[in-house]
Amino acid sequence: ATSLPVRALTSLMSGASAADAAPFNGRAVLGHDTYLGQEMQLGGAPGRVVNVLLQGSESAALASYRPWWWQIVDVLGGAFLLALLGAWLLARSVTKPVRLLLEQASAIEAGDYAEPITTHESGELGALVEKFNGMQEAIARREASIRHHARHDGLTGLPNRTHFEHLIGENLRRPRSSKLRLVVMVIGLDRFKDINDTLGYEAGDRLLREVAQRLQ
Repeated sequence: ATSLPVRALTSLMSGASAADAAPFNGRAVLGHDTYLGQEMQLGGAPGRVVNVLLQGSESAALASYRPWWWQIVDVLGGAFLLALLGAWLLARSVTKPVRLLLEQASAIEAGDYAEPITTHESGELGALVEKFNGMQEAIARREASIRHHARHDGLTGLPNRTHFEHLIGENLRRPRSSKLRLVVMVIGLDRFKDINDTLGYEAGDRLLREVAQRLQ
């Protein structure tokens, strides 16, 4: 008795070469298929040995596992795509704030402190952007204070001589067709030296600040 398909049985019985069709323990090629075989010895009458060769189609045995292989391939492929997407999103979330910081650093180097960095990042990158914006504001305030003190008198807050000469030069360079006219008024404080000598320099400073407030 045999459970081999007709084609495999025909190949076995047709006298194929021993290396190709003879059954043996392990693998055997019969027809167009490969069979897995295992020889077993059964008990029999005295002096007679009964051997049984169990064979099964390798392709039939693996057929039930093929859907699982495809599912594994699908799962691995999906995991690979998700890993690529996650890596891209992570790289984008890291490189975008860094690129904004580089652009803003270049703007600060050029003296532009107007626009802070706007980002929705949280965590360490968000804290870094926040600290960078704070540093930018502090630099802008200090630079504005430096420019103000360079152009204004520290006691009265009025434009100093350097700034006054700059303003006069700008107005003199205007075309003559301009309807604007330039007027320079000179104000003197009588007996200001006597106030410093009799009441002290603090009183003279208070007088100068009061006059400056009225001029403003």
